[in-house]
This record gives sequence, structure tokens and C-alpha cells, in this order.
Amino acid sequence: MPGAREGDGVAVDDEAGHGGGSGSKLGDFIQPHRMITHVVVVLRMSMPRPRTIELCNHALGGVRVIIPSELHTSVSDYINCHNEWGVGMELLVDQLNEGGIWITLAQFTLIETAMASMGLADDPSVTYLREHYVNT
Repeated sequence: MPGAREGDGVAVDDEAGHGGGSGSKLGDFIQPHRMITHVVVVLRMSMPRPRTIELCNHALGGVRVIIPSELHTSVSDYINCHNEWGVGMELLVDQLNEGGIWITLAQFTLIETAMASMGLADDPSVTYLREHYVNT
């Protein structure tokens, strides 16, 4: 639809083909003298990235035996149920840091690879984990 872009939310065309501009609200388009012919709702959806999910689950599995079961469940839920892979992995890294939980280089590499798949490998918490809690 002309004028509609992802994230705009709602766009409306009237019978003359006058569409709304970016950032407008539904009420901005409705005028008593024009008949609305259709409304299009533009939704922003996150498509699952199977490889990222796989990497996150592999990283989580690598530390499963050294983290509390509640943390494992929370991180797993973010990754697999809520499509919030970054939030889940950030939670994992933050809890490893805050809990002072030491991990092996192999475990860290799994975490770093998962974070890199989301563009988060340079996150300060990942750097802190590498510098303070990785057994080499």
C-alpha cells in the first residue's frame, strides 16, 4: 500500500486512493466526506533463525551442569518459547558473571559463537566473562 511501511502500524486508503503517510495514526485518515475502502495493518514480526536458536541451545547445553536449574529454564524459555535469543543469552552471561561461575574455554567458545550469531560478541558482559571467568 502506498505510504505504508513496516512499523507504521496502520495505513488507510480512501476511495480516491489517498493513502496515509508514514507515522500517521488511523484517526488522521478518517474524514467524514471520504469512504474508506480498506485498512492494512502492517505487523513487525521476527522470523525465527534456526541456526541462531541452535547455537544458543548448544551454548546453554554446554553449561547446563554448572548453572542453577531455574536459570537454565529461564534462558531456555527466552530462546525457545519467546524468540528472545539475545535476552536469553545476555541473561546467561550476566548470571555467570554475577555468580562468579568459572567456565572452560570450550564452554566460552560456544557462548561467544551464539552471541556472535546475533551481533553481540563484543558485548561488554561477554568481554568481562572472557577476562574474568574462563579457565584457560
